[in-house]
Amino acid sequence: MMNYPNIAITAATGTLGTKVQNRLYDNGVPFVAISRNKPENIQKDNFRSADFLDLQKLKMALEGVDTVFFNVPLSPDMEQMTENFVKAALDVGVKRIIKLSVLNADSKSEVNLWKWHGISEDLIVESGIEHLFLRSANFMQNFQNFYGETIRHDGAFYLPHGNAKVNLIDVEDLAEVVSFLLTKKSFDTDMYQLTGHSYTKNEIASIFTNVLGKEIFYVDVPEDVAEESMLDSGMPEWMVEVFMQFNKKCKEGKVDINTDHVMKILGRGPHYFNTYIKNNSNHFIPEE
Repeated sequence: MMNYPNIAITAATGTLGTKVQNRLYDNGVPFVAISRNKPENIQKDNFRSADFLDLQKLKMALEGVDTVFFNVPLSPDMEQMTENFVKAALDVGVKRIIKLSVLNADSKSEVNLWKWHGISEDLIVESGIEHLFLRSANFMQNFQNFYGETIRHDGAFYLPHGNAKVNLIDVEDLAEVVSFLLTKKSFDTDMYQLTGHSYTKNEIASIFTNVLGKEIFYVDVPEDVAEESMLDSGMPEWMVEVFMQFNKKCKEGKVDINTDHVMKILGRGPHYFNTYIKNNSNHFIPEE
């Protein structure tokens, strides 16, 4: 049996965390899952409850861990969460941190999503702990999580992105990258930009139409309409601001970034959007 590092996965109940766990299980790699609530597929002995805002519980959860996949939730408290995580990691002797980040992360950015992740990265660098930042493109799975209902019932999705290209990555690719890197003894770099392929929203609509066999439309809504819709849905104002800032950058073409880093790590290219839809078509077809 291979001698794997002692691995912990944070945000274990999320879309990515669940897929990383499944891959580690399939490959026989031992790990512990860390989150506030126990994932359904995790045995009690492999679960540790923790909250990034509770330093003492976080230290207990990280005891005996060598390598952590750190996926910090989107929150105005991201800086405090990272400070707590770094302090706990230093106190218990964590050796390596693999942090999920975002393209364009920069602590000096005016875009909160990029700024908060940039600050989080800076805190980890300052800790002196060996680290690897995985700056990810936008998830393809956001279409099923955020726009699946309108695609099913309206045959359309609504975004203020104009006709700009935005890079999208399949979470399945990301999970394969993360699970592979978690088992490595050392890293050749301190940052990867993990991208899939770039598309305009009209191209996305055409792919949906071709794969699902029914016409799907992209509706380019005005920014004020998008903002009002999110507020009316009950989304917190801080989150609406984050999404609107990001939407603006998408429309300006600032998220049309393409690299070969997935190919370098996996030895194959990332999935195309049509593959993602074929594998997840159930999320976009109305129930009979």
